[in-house]
Amino acid sequence: MADLNRCVHHGRKCLCRLVLCVAGVFLPGQHAARATTIDPDIELEALILMASERTAAELEDESPRWHFALTAEELRTATGTYGRLYGPSVASVDLEALVGRLGLSGDQADAVRTVYRQRLENFLAASRELLRCSQELTAAVVRSRYGGTPPDVRLWMSFDVAASAVVAEQRAMRLGVLEDLKSLLEQGQLTRWQVVEAWFRRVRFMRSASVSLSVGIRVDPRVVVETILRKPEFSSVQRDVRDRIDELLREYDSAADVIFSTFERLADQLEDVLVAKRDAPERSEVQTRVHRQSLKLIERLRGLNDQVVRDLAATVSETAGFQINREYLVQAFPEVYGRTHGQTVLITARGLPDLSPQQLASLESIELEWLPRCELLRGRVVSWTLTLAKLSAEMADDDEAIARAAAAQLTQFTTSPDPARELAAMDFELVRRVRAVLSDEQRANLPRRPRSALLPAIDPGYR
Repeated sequence: MADLNRCVHHGRKCLCRLVLCVAGVFLPGQHAARATTIDPDIELEALILMASERTAAELEDESPRWHFALTAEELRTATGTYGRLYGPSVASVDLEALVGRLGLSGDQADAVRTVYRQRLENFLAASRELLRCSQELTAAVVRSRYGGTPPDVRLWMSFDVAASAVVAEQRAMRLGVLEDLKSLLEQGQLTRWQVVEAWFRRVRFMRSASVSLSVGIRVDPRVVVETILRKPEFSSVQRDVRDRIDELLREYDSAADVIFSTFERLADQLEDVLVAKRDAPERSEVQTRVHRQSLKLIERLRGLNDQVVRDLAATVSETAGFQINREYLVQAFPEVYGRTHGQTVLITARGLPDLSPQQLASLESIELEWLPRCELLRGRVVSWTLTLAKLSAEMADDDEAIARAAAAQLTQFTTSPDPARELAAMDFELVRRVRAVLSDEQRANLPRRPRSALLPAIDPGYR
């Protein structure tokens, strides 16, 4: 099991390079996964199953923002870690949002959609080589972690070249769609154009390499508060409270756009270097500078998000304020607050039609015990993650004293137990306890942990 965990650790580090080799981003070292003791009373079949599931979990679930390959669907929709980086600069969902913000007529919307479809097809055709290189390289990395030879350096180089070519296509698409939209607008609609440009800047920031490698930042306080105020129990907000909320959000949008505008200038510099295919030393210098500045902007936005959410929560009732704070965490940290595999197993188990009263009572007892423990641990994971992000940003500070102090603190901090691993271990314990309540026939109906198609099958005889 320890050997298996070491494969997991090194495989994840190697796969991160798929993002880092072009983005010029460097992360603190990760600690090798620690084997978790499994109850010796579990039958052999369950032990083998859990070992297989543990491998898949540590490779896929432990850090959900790492996707194992750029899929065709991610590329088309600009979703997932790699899809956000290398997908279309204007996804179809973005276009629909722009159509709504501009208040386009039916004819205008149909016209821009027709032109967009052709632009998207052109982009996808130009990005096929990147998709091929990504999948070939990822498969080679995974194979190398299971006894194969290291990936050929030419695979890395091919991916690098293909990714740079896609950056040029992203720029052409972004500028083209903006031109298409503006050419369709009537005089009265042009007054909204600044809003569209600001929205584009936000989207571009959120899909940047540095943000893709960060956590807790891809959240919009406007969406958070609207999610809560749409609920029936909070829908009847007094007029003065609604006005104060709108004022806070306007101030937030203005302050956030300053950050996005600063980033846009940095991103343009990096695009210029990548599109022009400059020499590696020059490109590396620009990438490092852009990344260091991006980390500072990320922390500025994080502080701005935190402040406006606190202000919004203080504006409404105590109950609504609690819900806003909670929703902010859920949207900012979906990998922490999202449904775990263990929860899915528990929900499935409770829905089985042939449960005895004793089994149902046991499952309810497990849930009542697990939920508060999980909630407490999730808070620790968020706190740990934010501290890590803060220290990482300070390491990029221009003041060498601040950078050195942050590096020393980070080294000490990363030797402390990672609560995310404790959360993952607790989730495995939940699965184990649920399985122990059920019969063999009932267990057969439980969902298996999702596995990447790139992962080799786990040999039951593997040690």
